Amino acid sequence: MEQFLRSKISQTNIEDIVYATKIYQTLEDLKHNNYGMSVCLGYDSSMSSHVYPMDHDIYAGKDYNVLDNDFKDKLKLSSIYDGAVLVSGQGVLKHSGMYFGHDPIQALFSMGKTLNNQTLWQAYNFCLPVCSRHISAISASFHLPLTYIFVLSEEYSTIRVFHRGKIIYSSFKQEINI
Repeated sequence: MEQFLRSKISQTNIEDIVYATKIYQTLEDLKHNNYGMSVCLGYDSSMSSHVYPMDHDIYAGKDYNVLDNDFKDKLKLSSIYDGAVLVSGQGVLKHSGMYFGHDPIQALFSMGKTLNNQTLWQAYNFCLPVCSRHISAISASFHLPLTYIFVLSEEYSTIRVFHRGKIIYSSFKQEINI
């Protein structure tokens, strides 16, 4: 996975690759336990107008880091609540229970795509039906181009990574559209 991230996260520094690898490895550890969640790496306060609280924010005001020994336990706890986990570019868990407030159809059209009698999941190149967590994450990654959004699928026990409105990593290789 680290080699993959090095090739895909090309315009960032080594810390970004370390944090991304840790997030991926933790999601990989959790995927067989029926957890579903989104983790957004690269969040900063300038993006606050793009996210909205949905549920209990267990990370606000804390200084937890993805490199902490108990990061896996922290992610497990946040999976109880709906919404994304927001992680800064320095690996600090900033918020949980957050909703990405972006119109997925607008993002699709802004990328030059159309629905063409397809569902949203087909238009975004998913090979199997996905729910709102995935659609929200891929459209948010378009509107927040400095972020990488990781999604652990509760239904399929798969991991996907989105960047700039594209699937840059998927357990289903045919979905990758860099």
